[in-house]
Amino acid sequence: MNIINFTLKPESLEKQLLDLVYKIEYKDKFDEHIKKINSINKEKNDLKDYEDYILNQLITEIDFLSNKQFRDDLEKCKNSNEELKNTISLFEVQNKSFNENKQTNERVAKLGTKL
Repeated sequence: MNIINFTLKPESLEKQLLDLVYKIEYKDKFDEHIKKINSINKEKNDLKDYEDYILNQLITEIDFLSNKQFRDDLEKCKNSNEELKNTISLFEVQNKSFNENKQTNERVAKLGTKL
């Protein structure tokens, strides 16, 4: 079930309708887009957890440089950060394409706001 808020300005209503049309017409692409967003958010949360853990280790560990586990965790955090940067860069390119495809249905959304 989809809920459309008709109390918005025409531009906002147009955006809602455009999103709805795209979601219906290109369900697979839309679902993939949402999965990517969720994946990036999960990666960001995981990275934050790593960073919090490392910060905690820095605060509590007296000799953290000789702690192999700590150095390994620090390396994992660094690698996770690089992977996240790459994922976000790729997503930005895909998101541009996604938005361009959405714009092909802009005419339908504009007509919907006039109903």
